[in-house]
Amino acid sequence: PVERFESPFRTGQAPVGLGLAGYRLSPDGSMVVYRGPGPEGTGEQLWVRRWDDPEATPVRGTEGGSEPSVSPDGREIAFIQDGEMHALALEGGPTRALGPGVVPRWQPDGYVYFHAPDGNAMRVAAAGGAAELVSETEEGEARRFVMQLLPGERGAILGVQRLDLEYQIRALDLETGESTLLATGVPAAYSDTGHLLYLTEGALMAAPFDPATMQTEGAAVPLVDGVLSF
Repeated sequence: PVERFESPFRTGQAPVGLGLAGYRLSPDGSMVVYRGPGPEGTGEQLWVRRWDDPEATPVRGTEGGSEPSVSPDGREIAFIQDGEMHALALEGGPTRALGPGVVPRWQPDGYVYFHAPDGNAMRVAAAGGAAELVSETEEGEARRFVMQLLPGERGAILGVQRLDLEYQIRALDLETGESTLLATGVPAAYSDTGHLLYLTEGALMAAPFDPATMQTEGAAVPLVDGVLSF
């Protein structure tokens, strides 16, 4: 496929926020959904930039939206708007309300994972419905949130923010509910190269990781310093 990488973005289409809440790539890497300027330059809304087109397109109905997450097939997004989670198709159609929550992550099992106002890690079907508990906060923790399901969908990478503001990365067994500490930092992601990638003190780290055992298999090594998000 033809890909066109143009930087900076065209006039009036540039991102206005990065970091965890500012943008998400589609699972196949063919496009990015990001926070950009709102109508007539007021406020913000979500935009989509596909790499086969240098023109970005605003996503209707996302004024004030943030924390986008792209569906596995790249056709829909989940996002936060006015404190509630919503989902919509990029090609048009009604917006679905998914309920209160933040840090939505649309996963291949058909659920959007998020953390609830009480801090617990939850999930809701992408089509809508009642939310389900995934992992409950423990003493000394402020919130838990699932960042990514691991291959096989038995385990997940869990982010934990403690009351002392330390961020932990844990492996969560979805069948037993037990979690194991892997590293300190945020965010984190599993790469199919067999590595756990995560940020700690501005350094992007990589540690050998087995998704079957949900354990690291060696020391982490730094890849890039001065990283805001990845």
